[in-house]
Amino acid sequence: MSKPAPFTTSHGVAANRPVVGKDGKDEVGGAPDARRSRRVATYIFGTVGIGEDAEISCVIRDLSDGGARIRLEASRELPSTVRLTIIETRQTRVCQVAWQKDRHVGLTFPQPKRRSYLAAGPDGESPED
Repeated sequence: MSKPAPFTTSHGVAANRPVVGKDGKDEVGGAPDARRSRRVATYIFGTVGIGEDAEISCVIRDLSDGGARIRLEASRELPSTVRLTIIETRQTRVCQVAWQKDRHVGLTFPQPKRRSYLAAGPDGESPED
């Protein structure tokens, strides 16, 4: 299986309205916003892949570099790891389910591992050696 392409918030964004209010509280639930990146309100059609073959239709309601909030077409308990696909662009990300309330689900995108940019020399030794 090939590595999924990363989502970008510029694809399919229906509106550039932040979902967090001026007071720093989440406009959806009123809880303080603890996200690392800014969310953008969206209305993007997608699917949630469960296992090898099962998919559930969803609407991606907001999207950020760190995750998404979706609304499932039908209420169903999701496993801890799912695949989220934007139908229009076919972009797919493997996600962790952060929370679920009936048909509403918060997903996080695992952060890529940071690699060291300290270049090794041709003999495999680092410059400090």
